[in-house]
Amino acid sequence: MEFAPVQIGLDIATSLAIFASAITFLLNQRRKSEQSKKQSLDNSVRTVAVEKLQDALHVLSRKFINDVVGKLNYPSNVIGAGDLAAIQQRFERRPDLPSDMLARYESASAGISSFIDEVHAYKYQIYPLLDTLENGRDEIDSFRKELSDLTNLFNDINRSAAPLAKELIRTVEFCKQHPLSDLDEAGQSQLMQMAASILKDRDYAYWVNSFIPDEHEAAYWDASDPASHDAQAQALRNFLGNAYEHPERLLAQVFLRVHMRYQEGQTICKKFLVMLAAISHTLLRNQSGAAADQTPSQTAQRYASENYFALDKEVR
Repeated sequence: MEFAPVQIGLDIATSLAIFASAITFLLNQRRKSEQSKKQSLDNSVRTVAVEKLQDALHVLSRKFINDVVGKLNYPSNVIGAGDLAAIQQRFERRPDLPSDMLARYESASAGISSFIDEVHAYKYQIYPLLDTLENGRDEIDSFRKELSDLTNLFNDINRSAAPLAKELIRTVEFCKQHPLSDLDEAGQSQLMQMAASILKDRDYAYWVNSFIPDEHEAAYWDASDPASHDAQAQALRNFLGNAYEHPERLLAQVFLRVHMRYQEGQTICKKFLVMLAAISHTLLRNQSGAAADQTPSQTAQRYASENYFALDKEVR
C-alpha cells in the first residue's frame, strides 16, 4: 500500500486536466457562439443594406422611365436624327409643335429635378456602404462627381437652353402676327424689348454669336468698346430678318440644342442607375462570402457596355 499517495496524486492530476479541458471547451464554445452571433449580425446588416439599395434602385429606375424617358419620347421623335432641315419642315407644317415640345421639356425638367432630389436623399445610405469598401473614398468621389455633373447640367438647361426656346417662341409668334411694316411705335418698342431680352443675355451667347461676324464678337459683348453699338445693331438686323423670314429655321436651331442637353441629362440619370446596380453587385458578392473581383466603378463600366445596359445606345 506504499503506492497510495502516488495513485492519489495521479488521480488529482487527471481530474485537474479534465477540468482544464472542460473549461477550455466551454470558453471555445462561448467564443464560437459570440463569433457566430457577430457573423449573423453582420450578415443581417448586409442583407438590410442590400435590400435598402434595391429599394432605391427600384424607385429611381421607375422615376427615370416614367418621368424622364417617358416625357422625352415625343420630342425625340420630332427631332429624329437631328437634321435641321427636317426639323424646320416639321415646324412649318405644325406651328403649334414648338410650344407642345416645350411643355414636354418642362415636364422632363421636373422629372430630372425629382430624380436629383431622390439621389440626394439616398446618398445618406449609399456613401456609408461605399465607405466600407477598400477603395470607398474613390467610389464616393466618383459618385459625387456624377451628381455634381447632373446638377450643373440641369441648371444649365433651365438657365440657357429652355428659357431661350421659350423667349424665341414668343418673339417669332409676335413677328408672324405683326408685319414689321405695320408696327406702330408701341409695337416697335415691344419687338425691340423681346429681341433685346434674347440678344443681350450672356447665357444665350452660344446662339446669339451666330448673328455676329466673328471679328465683332468681342466688341458686341463689351459695352465699353467703341464698335459695340454697331455690332449690336448688325446683330439685331440679322436676328429680326431671320425671325420674320425664317422663323422655323431659328426654332429648329434652338430646339435641337435644347434636345441635346436633355439627352445628356437622360444619359447621366441612366448612368446613376448603372452605378447603383454595380454597387448592389459588389454588396451581393460580399454577402455571399466571395471577394469582389472588381470595384463598383469597374463593374459599372462593364455594365455600361452593350452586353448589359448599353448606356450610350439604348435610352432605357
